[in-house]
Formats: sequence, C-alpha cells, structure tokens
Amino acid sequence: MQSLTIIAEVADGIGMFGFAVAGLFASAGRRIDPVGVFVSVFTTAFGGGIIRDILPVSYTHLRA
Repeated sequence: MQSLTIIAEVADGIGMFGFAVAGLFASAGRRIDPVGVFVSVFTTAFGGGIIRDILPVSYTHLRA
C-alpha cells in the first residue's frame, strides 16, 4: 500500500513538472518579464494538475 502512495506522488510531481514546462514554453518569446513567466508557469502547473485530478472523476461519472 505504501508503494502505491509513493508511485502516485511521483506521478503527480512528474505531471506538475510537465505542465510547468508547458507554461514556460507558452510564455517563451512573448517579451514577458520574469514575474509574468513565474505566474504563467505556476498557473499552468497547478491548474493543469487540478484539471488532471478532477477530469477523470467527472468523466467516469458521465460514463456511468
């Protein structure tokens, strides 16, 4: 049971890192100051993580 928790935590960290990199690439080349880049990366990482966590629940609810 403990190993499943560790796997879930690692998968969550990898997903948040992936969303953060996506936010970084989205703000690249747009003449955004470092604070704007931070906000873009933070919003994309945590917003994408929240959507990733909520979407499967609502999708399985709609299928049932």
